[in-house]
Amino acid sequence: MSYTTYSLCKVSLYHSLIDLIMTGQIYLPTLRNCTLEFLKEILAGQKKYFLLSEIAMIRVPLCPEITVERILKLVKDHKEVMNYLPDISDKAK
Repeated sequence: MSYTTYSLCKVSLYHSLIDLIMTGQIYLPTLRNCTLEFLKEILAGQKKYFLLSEIAMIRVPLCPEITVERILKLVKDHKEVMNYLPDISDKAK
């Protein structure tokens, strides 16, 4: 594949991804956690995303034992899981 063909493919993928974001077809974190940096990382291919069609919505009963902070502590060392989550610094908490 030539450099020109590669560049055109990359631009095409970039525009397709922007279309998915703009039309709400990508599952994104809440506005509080969905930073511009996270969106840039998605566009750069550094972070992964789920399409809304891949997400199964379920109801989870409220349990004091299940908190975002506890779940993040469990998954923070799992690189594959963290590829789908924004980097959350101590300042953001």
